[in-house]
Amino acid sequence: MNPEIILALQDCPKSMAIATVLSTFLGCQSRFISHSEIRQGLNAPQQSLAVLAQNEVDTLVQLRRTDFPGPVIILSSEPLDSLRDQHPILHQGSDASRVWEINIPLSKLLDTVKEIYPLGDNFLEEVQENLPNI
Repeated sequence: MNPEIILALQDCPKSMAIATVLSTFLGCQSRFISHSEIRQGLNAPQQSLAVLAQNEVDTLVQLRRTDFPGPVIILSSEPLDSLRDQHPILHQGSDASRVWEINIPLSKLLDTVKEIYPLGDNFLEEVQENLPNI
């Protein structure tokens, strides 16, 4: 994926720092968002990427509810399988979520961005239908 914009929550310095680094390396914009912006709907391009810290994974539910189809990178000290056990939303759209374990080199983070894809329109609708069960 070649993102147009990288989103991070404005109250999370870790996410904001990684979004800034990624946007610099990838030559795109970063945008720091609030929870109220998410509730109102971001109107972000489909080629947007969200960067969330491990303690912000539940925010992905809100993003999906407000029609955010973009992929997400979770900054974590745990592997994706462990996070999926804790957060059912991560089972929805396996190509649209990845974990970057914070002890892995930055070059691997750039590779991770290339490996993820936004949800297709039909799949986003399917994910939204499953959200009440999450």
